[in-house]
Amino acid sequence: MYTDEELYRELNRLLDLQFGDIKKAFNAGADVLCLVGCMNLIEFLGGIRTNKIGISGKAEQRFKQGVELLGEKYARKSLNADMLWNLRCGLVHQYVPEVIENNVGVFLLWGKKFRLFFDEHTTRPPHFKTGGKIPVQTQIIVDFFIGDLINARDKLMEEIRSNAVLRGKLCLTLWWMPRVKEQDENNPLNLV
Repeated sequence: MYTDEELYRELNRLLDLQFGDIKKAFNAGADVLCLVGCMNLIEFLGGIRTNKIGISGKAEQRFKQGVELLGEKYARKSLNADMLWNLRCGLVHQYVPEVIENNVGVFLLWGKKFRLFFDEHTTRPPHFKTGGKIPVQTQIIVDFFIGDLINARDKLMEEIRSNAVLRGKLCLTLWWMPRVKEQDENNPLNLV
């Protein structure tokens, strides 16, 4: 089992690996790949917070808890957890731009100088003059989004430091999770 110091070191190592991959994609100009990494990191942060890392059928719960860590900016109508969840599903499951279940959205995604735009076609209530589906355009400025993820990580680490129950559960979860270790010719997958 981990001591608190070992737990923080292991969490920081795991998060540093993920942030490192995101920064590599960003520096290479691979905007969409960078955004995929950001969406996965949001879910991982939420998984740490809920202690549901790797539990099948809990992806949306993990993701929305991760979005909550991003702060109030991501609770507004123009960019919220449901919209980000739909974008995450489109990116991760590679069905951009297909119809997402319950007619929630169809995405068109494009980038321009580290800014990603996506249109989500939503059904408006009948009292709107246009009726039917109309596009709602949202912009994600990738470097700002990464900054928000760094703040979310810091907020989560503070929650962990102040919550002994969460620390204990997380310690047990991470103890059993396969982890990458130094290169070893006897262990080609580098799993502990």
